[in-house]
Amino acid sequence: MPPGPCAAGRPNAVAVTPRPRDPRESLVTPAELAARMAEVLDPVAADAAEEAAQLEAAHTILSDVLYNTAKESS
Repeated sequence: MPPGPCAAGRPNAVAVTPRPRDPRESLVTPAELAARMAEVLDPVAADAAEEAAQLEAAHTILSDVLYNTAKESS
């Protein structure tokens, strides 16, 4: 049987393969992760803050209407 491609004719040759990546090693630094999270979440947070402000304004208006309605009916 002829030698395999890794042996290249030498009986003691060993195929060298890249070392598998350790899954515990991070591919990004914490600063890179924080920057990416901010990039993705800042628009969402801005939209949520705007929506919260609108809901608070609506709550104030409805509370005033309910208070005045209850006050007039008593």
